[in-house]
Amino acid sequence: MLVPTTAALGSLEWIPDGEAGTWVTLARMRELVQQGARDRIVKATAERIVRAAGAPAGSLAALAALHRFVADEIAYERDPAGIEQLATARHTLEKRREDCDGKATLLAALVAALAHPAKVSFRAIATNPLKLSRFTHVFNVARLAGQVFPMDATYPGTPFGWQYGRIARQVELPCS
Repeated sequence: MLVPTTAALGSLEWIPDGEAGTWVTLARMRELVQQGARDRIVKATAERIVRAAGAPAGSLAALAALHRFVADEIAYERDPAGIEQLATARHTLEKRREDCDGKATLLAALVAALAHPAKVSFRAIATNPLKLSRFTHVFNVARLAGQVFPMDATYPGTPFGWQYGRIARQVELPCS
């Protein structure tokens, strides 16, 4: 089965269902992160967030401030049934609402726009042990100074470092 996706606002493509579709979606998200990292509005927003938090550049506190912004200031909104919508980081900033993949794309773009030393990945998870190829959620993971920090900014108030507890299977793709 194929699922339609609207990527980068306005284009339409078909992606395969299941795990193959997850990898295609993650690859498209990575392209949107790279685009967002070069966007002057995204960069200025990232700088403003970190400065307002008083976090040193390149620090864990800077990552936490960016996470908090995306979790608390960008509302969660599901995609329409049967359609996987992907958005640019700038579009998400302007719209102020997105689903888990949109929020993960924005967060990774904010980190990349700062040239932060953390290595950020997308982590897609399957929660049903009977459907290991059905990935239902995606969030970011940052690696910094030999440590791994989950950054699930899907819902308001989600603490930095928290991740969903019932993971049956996970896959990761670096954001850059």
